[in-house]
Amino acid sequence: MFEETQRFKPNDRWGHLLEDKGGKNPPIRFLRYDEGPWRVIFEAEIFADIIMAEYCLREIVQREQMLTSKIRTSQMIGAHKNWERTAEYQRQAKVLLRLYREAEYKLYLAEVKLPPGAIYDSYHSLRKDAEWYLRPELVNLCASRGGCCSRNCGCCKTRYDRTAGHTDIGHTRHKGIGHCTPSCECCTTERGIEYDTYDINYFVEDLKKQLLGDNPAYIVHMAEAFFLLSLMDKAKEAVKGLDCCSEASSFLSLVERAKQLVDDWDCCSVASSYC
Repeated sequence: MFEETQRFKPNDRWGHLLEDKGGKNPPIRFLRYDEGPWRVIFEAEIFADIIMAEYCLREIVQREQMLTSKIRTSQMIGAHKNWERTAEYQRQAKVLLRLYREAEYKLYLAEVKLPPGAIYDSYHSLRKDAEWYLRPELVNLCASRGGCCSRNCGCCKTRYDRTAGHTDIGHTRHKGIGHCTPSCECCTTERGIEYDTYDINYFVEDLKKQLLGDNPAYIVHMAEAFFLLSLMDKAKEAVKGLDCCSEASSFLSLVERAKQLVDDWDCCSVASSYC
């Protein structure tokens, strides 16, 4: 079920129930991280909490962006002609500011549960690039869900530039920038309806069910995309310690060639030795 090249794999008894004297039977949900001779076991909930916290933060940011457009339109019409609606937008902006701060703190609480080690280092190295979310796995996922990556609008590609500096409601955002949620303004225009709070909460609960459901395929895929550097990214991290530019360039060329061989070769056992 899971490819040899995948570094995250579920435990053999994923979803089975533990038996204890207290009468409670929590399901067994662990992910095993394999890299060379090393093997580490993590509670799947650690990864799920971070993924969900980031999703909720992203949804709030996209709601703010949609509200920004409404405020801008209201100002063009003239606030004095539509003062009740303008006042409501301003009230919503204050609510979203509070929700953003709460979601930002929840993401922090989820991140601190990630123990020090290779996964911790990989997670934070990945986010040194402000546009880390444009890695192919997440672009493909957005496209398959019918998000902006499935169209030619280019919204996700320009999301960071448009979000990090936007101050129309008085605040800049450097977290919660990523692919489409149900509150994406472009997606809302495309489908012709705006989801309400009930719908948004439903999508959050559905995401949790997918991440911690009986089938571990989704959380394995998301954990690979959210937490692990690619082969080329790891090589770039490695060359930072090399003094000679030509030596670093040669090393990257070799790694790029190795990556191409892994992509081309059909033998999983050979490919796994490079991943």
